[in-house]
Amino acid sequence: MVLLGLARQAQAEAPRLHLGAGAAHALGGPQMQELGWGGGVRVGVELPLGSHFGLEAGGSALSLAEGHAPEDARFAPRSFGVGWGGTGSLRVNALGAWVSGGGGVMVTGGQARPIVDARIGYDARIARSAWTIGPFVQYTHIFQSADALRPEDAHVAFFGLEVSLGSKPQQAPVVIEIAKRDPPKPPPGDFDGDTIIDQQDACPNIPGMPSADPDQNGCPSDRDHDAIGDVDDACPDVAGVPTTDASTNGCPATPMHLVGDHIVLDDVINFGSGSPDVSETSKPLVQKIAEYIIARGDVVAVDIQGHADEIGAADFNLLLSRNRATSVKKLLLGYGVTAKLVVHAYGELKPRADGHDEEHWSQNRRVELVVTRQHEVPIDQKPLTKDRIHASN
Repeated sequence: MVLLGLARQAQAEAPRLHLGAGAAHALGGPQMQELGWGGGVRVGVELPLGSHFGLEAGGSALSLAEGHAPEDARFAPRSFGVGWGGTGSLRVNALGAWVSGGGGVMVTGGQARPIVDARIGYDARIARSAWTIGPFVQYTHIFQSADALRPEDAHVAFFGLEVSLGSKPQQAPVVIEIAKRDPPKPPPGDFDGDTIIDQQDACPNIPGMPSADPDQNGCPSDRDHDAIGDVDDACPDVAGVPTTDASTNGCPATPMHLVGDHIVLDDVINFGSGSPDVSETSKPLVQKIAEYIIARGDVVAVDIQGHADEIGAADFNLLLSRNRATSVKKLLLGYGVTAKLVVHAYGELKPRADGHDEEHWSQNRRVELVVTRQHEVPIDQKPLTKDRIHASN
C-alpha cells in the first residue's frame, strides 16, 4: 500500500535530470600517491517517489592526472587514471538539501569493478523556474579484490556543482478568507420625527420632548401633569380638565367659554345697588377669572372696562362705572394677577341692550375685561389669538 501511494505521487511529478561536474582526487592507498588531481562529470535521471524520495539511475566518468612514481620499483609509473560506470541509488530530498547512496559498476584499468558511492548536496532554485543549482560532495569506493598484486581498494572524492531540471514549484492556492459578518442592522428609526429614536421613545408615534424619565422620554411635554400635552393645553402651567373648546382645554374648570375674542361667563359679577363694591357672592367668580388669566401664562395686559345703565345722571354713571372697574382690578391683583391692569370707564355710552326697562338695563350694568397684549407664543405651543375676556353685570 505504501509503494502504491508513492507511485501515485511520482506520477504527479516529472522525472528530474541531474548534471554534475567538478574536481576529483584519490583518497588513501597507493592511488593517492600515484594519481594526482583530476575531474569528472556525472549525469543522472531521478524518478520521484513523492516530494522527498526518488530512485536515481546515473552514469559518471572520472579522470585523474599522473602522480608520483610507485614506491615499489616493480611497478611502472601510472600516466593517468580513468574510470567510467553506472550506478543506481536512492535519493532523499528535504528543504533543498539532499543525500543519496547506492551501488553499481565502474570500469578502471580495463576491468569492471563493483562500487558503492554516497553523495550529499544542496539545491537552490533559480528564480521560480524548473532549474536548481548547488554544490555536492561524492565519495566512491572501488573494490579491487580481483587484483592479486595490488588488492587495495580505491577511494575517490568527487566534488563540484550539480544542475538539475525538474518540475516548476507548485504555487500554493491563494486562499482569501472572508470574515463572516452579521448582516448590517438597519439604522434606528424615528417614526414620529422628534429626533428621539424609537428604541428610546416612550411615545414613538407622537412627536415629543426629551426627558430624563424613560417613561416620558419622547412624549409630548406636560408641564402641569394633567395628562393634556402642552401643545394642546390652553393652560399648560396649571392642571386642568379636558374640553372640546381649544381655548379652555386643559384649564381649570370654570363657567367661562370663549366666543370670538370674548370670554363669556355663565354668571354675572354683581355689585351693590349704586355701590362700586363687588358683592360677596360674585367674588368667587372674579377669583376664577384671575385663575384663568394666570393659568394662560401669556397675558401681559388687560383692559378693565366699566359700563352702566341709563338710570341717573350721565356724570354719576360714568364715575360709578370707573369705580366698579377699579374694584374688579383690586380683586384681580389680590388674587395674584401680575398682568398690567388698565381701567376704562364708559358709563352709559356703550349699552349692550337698547331697551328701556329693567331687563335691558341689567344687561348694560357690566364690567368687561379685554386682553390687549400677550407674550410671544412658546415654540412648543400652537399659535394663540388675543383673547378678550369680558364679564357682564
